[in-house]
Amino acid sequence: MAGHLIKRHNVKAFLVIFYIKLFTSINRKLHFADGYNTFDWLMDVSEKNNLKISFYFIFGRTDTVYDADYQPQHMAIRKFMR
Repeated sequence: MAGHLIKRHNVKAFLVIFYIKLFTSINRKLHFADGYNTFDWLMDVSEKNNLKISFYFIFGRTDTVYDADYQPQHMAIRKFMR
């Protein structure tokens, strides 16, 4: 998150990410503007095409560039997994 501000001098990206994290913390659900939150779209497409899909999750930060900053114990993730 700080990389947007320090490395790339991108104040807008920093504020958007800050807002998404704050929203997720307060509301305990994933924000629609989160670029990693594509589960509803995936489910819609699979149901429309009568496909059976599986999700595999890698928890923890394995790649700080591409991984979302969610932990398995985060309430938004726990609600999603139910």
